[in-house]
Amino acid sequence: MKLTIRGMIHIFLFACAVTGFLSGTAMAGPRVANPVLDRVDKMVVSEIYDTPSFIAGAFQVRARTNDALDIAQGFLREHTSLIGIDDPDAELEPVDILGPDEVGMTHVKFAHREAGLPVFGSELVVHTNGSVVTSVNGVYLRSFRPVLDVRVEGDVAADIAVEYVWDLIDQGRINGYVAQRDEYLDLDSDPELGFFNRGLISGERTPTRLAWKLSVNGYVVYVGARGGRILEAYDTIHSAMYRELYDANNGNNLPGQLICREGQGCNPNDADAREVWNEFEEIYSYWRNTHNRDSWDGRGAKIIGTVHYSNNFKNAYWSGSQMVFGDDMIALDVTGHELGHGVCQSTANLTYKYQPGALNESLSDVWGAMIDSGDWLIGEDLPMGAIRSMSDPNAYNQPKDMTEYRRFFFYDNGGVHINSGIPNYAAYLLAAGGSDQGVSVRGQGRGVVEQIWYRTEVTKLTSSAKFADFANAAIRACQELYGNGANECVQTENAFKATKIL
Repeated sequence: MKLTIRGMIHIFLFACAVTGFLSGTAMAGPRVANPVLDRVDKMVVSEIYDTPSFIAGAFQVRARTNDALDIAQGFLREHTSLIGIDDPDAELEPVDILGPDEVGMTHVKFAHREAGLPVFGSELVVHTNGSVVTSVNGVYLRSFRPVLDVRVEGDVAADIAVEYVWDLIDQGRINGYVAQRDEYLDLDSDPELGFFNRGLISGERTPTRLAWKLSVNGYVVYVGARGGRILEAYDTIHSAMYRELYDANNGNNLPGQLICREGQGCNPNDADAREVWNEFEEIYSYWRNTHNRDSWDGRGAKIIGTVHYSNNFKNAYWSGSQMVFGDDMIALDVTGHELGHGVCQSTANLTYKYQPGALNESLSDVWGAMIDSGDWLIGEDLPMGAIRSMSDPNAYNQPKDMTEYRRFFFYDNGGVHINSGIPNYAAYLLAAGGSDQGVSVRGQGRGVVEQIWYRTEVTKLTSSAKFADFANAAIRACQELYGNGANECVQTENAFKATKIL
């Protein structure tokens, strides 16, 4: 979030209000020490959600045990006004605990619930070091009084969602995985009832509505539970050690015919199959050796791919469980990019629309560029040539800073493959150095970028995170790795300033 004077006043008023500094009495005499504000080093408050998206400081917590979950929950109970959640025990469900990590910290992610139902995309993370909470970040709503008025049942919502996706296919507004499988459409799981606020992902002030969340062949649709209106829809297909490789033989059925399996050798006559099989090993080795990560989920999941998918399908994508490649769409950075979506799915799980979706795409580009580290192009070894440049996004019709940000609603899931150029350029500047928007960045090398970006993605991001959320989290991740005031962190902040993210 870019802080204007109005924004700074808003944060001041918020901080004062939640700590009792503004009490309605005259503020005369010496300043009275405030035990909460005195422990806050930095706080960023969302003007849209009226909740802090980032807090850094040192909060000693009184907890029953030294368990990280107890400490995180103790902090939330002690600071309900600061956080904006009235009853953390009832409203915040712990969904993931990561750590202790390489610097001794543990990270506890919470998902927001009201009246026992999920608030889709409303999440926060509490970061602990021993009995001290060092930071909190997230994109989430304040507590609210839910209205449970279900007039459209789940089965009716399912029919509405399927019909909507069929209409998109008929209109030619969907391509890729969903459109290629238009012989039938199925629900991927049962309808889920919860609360949906589109602004959590779009960055706008919008109402919170009771809604059904449905997934139709990988296409997510939110249907209002009161009137059956489509509230939002987006594709979750991201357009990729134990390996399995299949051949679709230019058909649309996945995974296809098994041609290679780990431990049984793989010597296919097909060039695409040979290349992607070897790339799987190289990519697995990168994650294992650089980040001590066992496959895309961190738990040794199979790495599965299908080559020769469909006819004239000039794309590659991550389906949620495997990589899929059209003819001649094999290149190391492309394959690394697609598997990077698997890493994101199992960590930050960024919503694939608007800025969270563009951040999802950018992270995958970063991993593709780190694995294929000879240049800053993506897809340069494809027969069609490069499809993006991290060092010069404008060369491929992408913006390189927020002054060029392009707003879309439906097209490209809100511009996920377009606006990803902005955080891409920030990563490039931090690695290689450069100047933009009057800000100079001293390059720190790829190794610094990959460590900061990985720590940010795995330990800090929530599903609705936007560019500014990522920037603040990355600076904090850098401080945890290299220390407060380290040059690496100064240059990290400069890279985000040069792209106008901060």
